[in-house]
Amino acid sequence: MIKRYIIYLMFIQFISIPSYAQSEVPQDGALIGPAKSIYPSQKPIDPIPKPAISTADVTNLPQLQADAADGNKLAQCKLGIYYLREGATQDYTKAIYWFNKSASQGFRVAQYHLGRLFETGNVIAKDQQKAIYCYRRAAEQNYAPAQYRLGSVYYFGLGVSKDYKQALYWLRQASKNEDSRAANLLGCMYLYGHGLPSDTKIAIDYYNKAAEAGLLDGQRNLGIVYYTGKGLQRKDFQQAYFWATKAAAQGDAQAENMLGDMYRHGRGVKKDYKIAFEWFQKGATQGFASAQTNLGMMYQFGHGTTKDEKQAVCWYQKAAEQGQVEGEHHLANMYYKGFGTTQNNEKAYLWASLAAAQGNTNSKRLLEYLRTQMHPATIEALQIQQLTQTSRITADKTEDE
Repeated sequence: MIKRYIIYLMFIQFISIPSYAQSEVPQDGALIGPAKSIYPSQKPIDPIPKPAISTADVTNLPQLQADAADGNKLAQCKLGIYYLREGATQDYTKAIYWFNKSASQGFRVAQYHLGRLFETGNVIAKDQQKAIYCYRRAAEQNYAPAQYRLGSVYYFGLGVSKDYKQALYWLRQASKNEDSRAANLLGCMYLYGHGLPSDTKIAIDYYNKAAEAGLLDGQRNLGIVYYTGKGLQRKDFQQAYFWATKAAAQGDAQAENMLGDMYRHGRGVKKDYKIAFEWFQKGATQGFASAQTNLGMMYQFGHGTTKDEKQAVCWYQKAAEQGQVEGEHHLANMYYKGFGTTQNNEKAYLWASLAAAQGNTNSKRLLEYLRTQMHPATIEALQIQQLTQTSRITADKTEDE
């Protein structure tokens, strides 16, 4: 606590003058949540970037320190980055001191780094308003990473009300400056009509810009647009396969699940259960709930692997515990029929009720039948368990996001 207080005092001179930071809070904007499968990565606060320090800077550290002491703002920022790096030289107090010195001279990279430190709260007390102030100072100097962060803050409503107008402005600026993350987020805005009319063609253009730059989210999202055909006259499985393969090569679990679905149904590729099983397995072992459900189905019906109902139950359980509706339904059905596990109407009821609450019609029918087979007191107890399980799943999802 003492260390954080000392660090905080070091910011007062630089950060106590955000005259517009307090007046820029916009009105709430309505957000109709897009399908999570195509939403931008649900970790909007990226790790604090640490631009590379050249070998010469590290080798000649005394000279860098001397230049920083003489007031050279670039040297001051580099020194801040040097002390921010992990390792024996890491010293957050010194990092912040030199970032503050550099930022006070208007150096945009240092201003951006201060914003990241305020937003993440890993080094100094988290303060989103101060983060926004720092981002804005850097963004107004045409620094793309700051423009992207500022746009993201307004798009996701991180510490402020959502404001699609502000998000659109800053993300466009960042995209013009070749920030692929901004292009991807703009694709989402155009696809779902957030703050402007929905336009799939423009969305694809932005996704393509991000994907061509190698951004995983852009590659995945472009693949999903082509696979689902959202806003298109027809689906394009060849394009979907191309971009899903690119994203999967970077280890994206959702793209791996999409490829599994393509091979399972023969969409854009020759139907092959064995390859489908392999892709589902890759996505499932990374914890992607839909892939876990799909892997469970492959085990249950022996598609691409030896039939194993116990394994099916195992993977359905993993998906169900994440709130994946099909996983909940299949798990309920396995308990009801006693496939791969001991027959248990109470567990069948619990998981069916969770799936039914998400609109699964088959689970609703199963619930109706189970109610005729169970005592009212048992049903009442299970309803309490359902509420507890729902609360836990919701809490886990909130923490992940």
